[in-house]
Amino acid sequence: MALQDLQIILGDIFNEDGKKHIAKFNTYANYVSNMYFSVLPKLEIIFLKKIVIELFDDVRLTDNFIIPNTDVDNICTIKKSFDFLSFLAKDHDNKIKYLTEILYQSLIFISKELNWDSEVFQVAFDTIINNNFKKLALVVMAKSKKQ
Repeated sequence: MALQDLQIILGDIFNEDGKKHIAKFNTYANYVSNMYFSVLPKLEIIFLKKIVIELFDDVRLTDNFIIPNTDVDNICTIKKSFDFLSFLAKDHDNKIKYLTEILYQSLIFISKELNWDSEVFQVAFDTIINNNFKKLALVVMAKSKKQ
């Protein structure tokens, strides 16, 4: 089975001001997930078709790795602490960089937990950096508009 999707989602946001900005966050999260996934080679992962990074606006939360139920969903989830208001205060480019870094760190964390070779995730991250995030993301967005 090949990995088919990377997804960044928000867990509960308790701050009322933050709730008004969830749609904006989702736009950035989809943008970054698609950009990162587009530079990954086809990954044959026996039991996994989707990796979900779930972010919680709670600094007390430590990374929590959930191994998928292979009989049901073939999804691997990592729950991470996330400062949502800090994210909102960043400019456009830094929001993309911030989420890309979170995604990269999460993939490296999962690689260590499952004893995967993390080199493909590092190469993808380096490719994104070398293309200044935007150029590559524009290509990804153009591809998604054609579909």
